[in-house]
Amino acid sequence: MFRDFTAFVCLDDKHSIKVGEPGYPLAAVDRGKSVLVAQDTVFVVADHDFAKVKLVPSVTLVCEVPESASESFYRGKVFVSLKDATFQPSSPIRHQTELFHILTQAGKLGLPILCQYSDGGPDHRLTYISTQVSLICMFIMADLDMLVCARTAPQKSFRNHVERVMSIINLSLQAIGVMREKMPPAVEKLAGLGTMKDVKAMADKHPELKQALVASTEKTRAMMNELFQRLSLKGEAVSTIEPATDQEVEEMWELILMVVQTLTKGDPTKVKVQNKKDLMAFMHHCCVSRHYSFSIKKCGDSACTICKKPKLPPEVFNQLKNFPDPVADGTGEHYRPFIEVYGTATSEGYRPSLKDSRAKDHGMPFSPCAENTRGVVACLDCGKPRTIHSQRALTAVQKKDLDSLKEDSMYTCGVCWVPENHPLREICYVSRALSCDRPVEQYYYSTRLKAPAALRAILPLVCWQCGAEETLPIPVEKMQQFQTVHPECQVGFKSLFTCADLSCTMSVKILLCVHTQPYKF
Repeated sequence: MFRDFTAFVCLDDKHSIKVGEPGYPLAAVDRGKSVLVAQDTVFVVADHDFAKVKLVPSVTLVCEVPESASESFYRGKVFVSLKDATFQPSSPIRHQTELFHILTQAGKLGLPILCQYSDGGPDHRLTYISTQVSLICMFIMADLDMLVCARTAPQKSFRNHVERVMSIINLSLQAIGVMREKMPPAVEKLAGLGTMKDVKAMADKHPELKQALVASTEKTRAMMNELFQRLSLKGEAVSTIEPATDQEVEEMWELILMVVQTLTKGDPTKVKVQNKKDLMAFMHHCCVSRHYSFSIKKCGDSACTICKKPKLPPEVFNQLKNFPDPVADGTGEHYRPFIEVYGTATSEGYRPSLKDSRAKDHGMPFSPCAENTRGVVACLDCGKPRTIHSQRALTAVQKKDLDSLKEDSMYTCGVCWVPENHPLREICYVSRALSCDRPVEQYYYSTRLKAPAALRAILPLVCWQCGAEETLPIPVEKMQQFQTVHPECQVGFKSLFTCADLSCTMSVKILLCVHTQPYKF
């Protein structure tokens, strides 16, 4: 019914491509991966540890919607945008800005319904306010009647159709080494820096570094774009687009001012957005937010002062309903067909991840504790910091490998974080007994209290239940009155925790928090 009115796109970022320093090219494929070369030929490149610059290909598949849902969606036009990971990072608002240009080139701009599907990475996390605000900007910019965004479940990214395109993209990366050009001597300060964070910090002090660094990879990006353009999907050539400029991103962001005039880029957090009455009114009126989906839909009332009049014919728009949640059938073993739940009121009560399905064992060959905590990594699903452990102290090289791993990889609670063939595979661990519904571990707070002041910068005081950094101040009298006080965020604030046993004499060395249920020793 809606096929002729709908654009369906799948989005994903390919693994970053490490760019070598001048004179030291690096293999475009990941560390440890084999490459295709001519027979009796040695492919010589530098080690990936020397990489300081990275390029990220953002891949978008504009699918040809089939006539039947049983047919394949793996057909359409592929677009690739090659971005500098340091100064052109993938962000929700940048993705939507580039998607607007892609829809224009694909001839899909103007269709009243847009469906987006992604793997739920940090720049596509539908529960983040920043992502939701960016989608609202796209909804306004394209004057859509309905925008539906969905993401795959953790570790199920293969369900995303664009993930199959990555194998085609890999063909253009075989047996090539990439490096940047030498920058002017005045700004060649990059050689002594180690990570992207160091590069950004240096660019804040020397603004000319950003422009010079991006320009130093221009020929590299042009070469790789030419290689991408030689590829095709089912006879349809791959197209490349330029990354969205800072000005274009800013113009897209300013569209949200049509909803709330006082919102700034630093505001998209749950705490700050709650005070934006105009935005909250729009979201309550037009938006439906779920863990794995987010949808925006016009109400259809021509007299409405919040959303515009629909573009769809009235007889078609009246059949357009909100995106439903999965609902279990009578047996509880399967979900009801989509056609049965479409147009009915549903909830997230049957979402599998609401159940605690933790592993019983932490999966480490030693016992985790504060003393063997080496860092933290944030879960992409729940956002909580999870502690990284190793039995022995890390060497300088291993610390660099860990920093690089945290920049490149995506972690979800309960999964094995370190990839196969990685040098830290049998060295660093994150507990396998975790799940997103579990609070922040006690090791995090124990490590924070024992850490020096410099290390506490990467171990901020966070909400025990949700991991938010914006915690309420802890009253001094509460800390004096009770042995344990739990820092909590404003969103989940209910009541300050008090120890159930006031006669308890155990030594409390950590700070915890609880939202709604009392925690007992």
